[in-house]
Amino acid sequence: LIQSKGNEVTLLPALPKEWNTGKVTGVQIQGGFTVDFEWEKMKIKNICIRAKYNSELLLNYNGKTERIHFEPGSIKKM
Repeated sequence: LIQSKGNEVTLLPALPKEWNTGKVTGVQIQGGFTVDFEWEKMKIKNICIRAKYNSELLLNYNGKTERIHFEPGSIKKM
């Protein structure tokens, strides 16, 4: 459901067809981030990322890439 390498994270890199709709909450990823997200019809529809540290994340989802800067304790919703 999540692939991460360094500061680059990909959501739903290999989703089984049977999991057409779903959600995950509280997933810890490298760099001090916690991620919640939902998907419907194999596409991400809601993302919430919380950061522990001042950092940057390269987020890949739904065929696009976003570079996001975080302050310590910040929350980003997309």
